[in-house]
Amino acid sequence: MKSCYQTETQSIYEHGLSVWHFYQNLIDGNHEGMKIPKWLEVCLKHELHSRETIEQYTIFHDLGKTRCLVVDEDGRRHFPNHATISEQMWLEYGGCPEIGKLIGLDMIFHTESHEQISARNLDQRTLCTLMIAALAELHANATMFGGITSDSFCIKYKRLNKRAENILKNLKLES
Repeated sequence: MKSCYQTETQSIYEHGLSVWHFYQNLIDGNHEGMKIPKWLEVCLKHELHSRETIEQYTIFHDLGKTRCLVVDEDGRRHFPNHATISEQMWLEYGGCPEIGKLIGLDMIFHTESHEQISARNLDQRTLCTLMIAALAELHANATMFGGITSDSFCIKYKRLNKRAENILKNLKLES
C-alpha cells in the first residue's frame, strides 16, 4: 500500500491515513475548513462502530487497489472493483470480518442510489459509519478535486448529502 500510489503524490496507505484523520475530526467536532452537512449531527447521536474498527477500516479501505490498478492512455489511474477486492484481501490476510464488510461496502455512498443502499437492509450503525466515512473520503480527496469550493467537490458533496438525507429519512432518524 505504501508503494502503490492513489495519485502521483499520495500512496494508498497515505490516503487511508488521511481518511482516518478526517473521520476523527468529523466525530470529534473539529470541522475547521470542512463542509459539514446537517445529517452529520444526526449520525453522531447514534451508535457507530468502535473507534478501533473505524480506524482499521478507514486506513485499509483501499487495500485492494494494489491488485487492480489500471493506468489509461492519458496516465490516469483507475481501480476497477477495488472495494470488493479490498474486502477479499483483508479477509485473506486474516482481518476481522466486521471490518472486511465495511471495506466491501465502502463505495456504496459514492456510487449507489439511496434506494439501492436501502435495499441492502444494513443496520443503522453500519449506515452511519459508512456515511461519515464517505464524507471523510470526500474531504481527504478535496485537494485532488480542486478544494471544497470546486465544482467537482460540490457535485460529489451534493450527491452524498442527498443519499444520506434520504437514508436517514427512511430510518426515521431525521433531525
